[in-house]
Amino acid sequence: MLTILFIICGLPLWVIASNNNEFSKCNPLEQCDAYFSVAAFVEVNWFKANQICNSVGAVLATVRNEEHHQLMLEYVKRNEDNIGNKTFWLGATNMVERRYVWTWLSTGIPLTYAKWGKKEPRSDRRGKDACLLLGADNSWHSASCDGKHYFICENVCLLNYTPLDKKIYL
Repeated sequence: MLTILFIICGLPLWVIASNNNEFSKCNPLEQCDAYFSVAAFVEVNWFKANQICNSVGAVLATVRNEEHHQLMLEYVKRNEDNIGNKTFWLGATNMVERRYVWTWLSTGIPLTYAKWGKKEPRSDRRGKDACLLLGADNSWHSASCDGKHYFICENVCLLNYTPLDKKIYL
């Protein structure tokens, strides 16, 4: 029990350490340094990943277009020695409105860009609630929100203020 408490209380510090101190709680009125922070130190369910990101002033990653997807992959590759073939939670789910509609939790906006893997999202065909997972193949997969995976946080102050948002792919 003490070990679990230590892990939960120390997670924000591990997020910071895992990204060479680039990740900081940012103020929207100030400039933030890191766009994403890759949490490749502990596997948690989607709900816990969201909670951890929120506790350090971030949200689960929200990917709005191909350039943004590539930027996120660059952050993942920076930690390649530690990552290998790991999978990561992203910030979308089909539980917000109704099934078959995938929505970014951070903005409440449905996906307008998607990088689905082959035969995805499988949860839609099965009529199941699911959350978004970045697979080892760099494409998106639907997965049970209760599964345990690593996760990627995105700084809140950069969420709505980026030149990457100016290009929209439909």
